[in-house]
Amino acid sequence: MIRQFLRKRKAGGSYINSFLATSDAQRNGYDDALMFDDAGNVVEVSVANIILVYRGQIIIPDTGNAALEGITVRSALELLEHNGYKINRGKIDRSMVFTADELLVTGTAMKNYLCRIIGQTSYWAVRL
Repeated sequence: MIRQFLRKRKAGGSYINSFLATSDAQRNGYDDALMFDDAGNVVEVSVANIILVYRGQIIIPDTGNAALEGITVRSALELLEHNGYKINRGKIDRSMVFTADELLVTGTAMKNYLCRIIGQTSYWAVRL
């Protein structure tokens, strides 16, 4: 009975949404999927956090209840701050992702990856 409850509880979390989003993205020729909150703001990719450089500013999404704070992204942000960069938390809409200067995807399982292409938008290397 308890195991059945835990399985249902885990299935009700973001795991299934992430799996379905990644599967759908891969069926359409992409590596991963952007994840959005209820208001349509980008909060993460399906299995990792994002760090966006937009108009020269480093921005990470306000996580709130929509995404988990990650240990790996926290470490990356600490390194950026230690090197004098200011980190801004804010809402990231879809257009900002497609017009960003740079985009880094970071997560414990995924490690740190530069996003080279989102849709038809190409990115250069991120140097941290």
